[in-house]
Amino acid sequence: MATKKSKLLQALDYYWNRFWVNDARLKLIICGSASSWILKNIINNKGGLYNRVTQVVDLKPFTLAETKIFLEANGVNLSNSHILNLYMVFGGVPYYLSMIKKGLSAEQNIDQLCFRSRGRLFEEFDKLFSSLFNNTEIYIRIIKLLAEHRYGLGQSDVLKRCNISEGGRAVQWLRGARTSGFYYEPSVP
Repeated sequence: MATKKSKLLQALDYYWNRFWVNDARLKLIICGSASSWILKNIINNKGGLYNRVTQVVDLKPFTLAETKIFLEANGVNLSNSHILNLYMVFGGVPYYLSMIKKGLSAEQNIDQLCFRSRGRLFEEFDKLFSSLFNNTEIYIRIIKLLAEHRYGLGQSDVLKRCNISEGGRAVQWLRGARTSGFYYEPSVP
């Protein structure tokens, strides 16, 4: 929707600054799973939308305990180990958890949703990456590499092993993967 050719950002910039900025009846809410795009183009905008954000709501996935409560509220009663399995696959994302069918085990749900060709999430990985990132193959290389290293890797190691030259683009790709929730940087004590 917000491609370079669509001129969505330019139109939003124009209409917001020209007509909507002083209209107290109007609230613009921008949300989506492409958090790196939102950060770059809206929150950190350096053009006409600069400093227009009044509040950022950073929604996080459910915790394991919240996942159990959510599933039970939807009539899905499973053992703690089954709930843990679902949590490890779906990460506490309510949209995915809402697809869990009562009466099926965690493994049956995962199989039907993710591994059957008609499963609702069978192509989710490819759809998610192509909707989030322009250079899908680079992000996939970065994330697969990080997944292979339990304790993480430093930036220079990631770039070297993925054959990515250092520079602004590389930092942008790493930041995009981080802000989209594919990895985190632990805080230093």
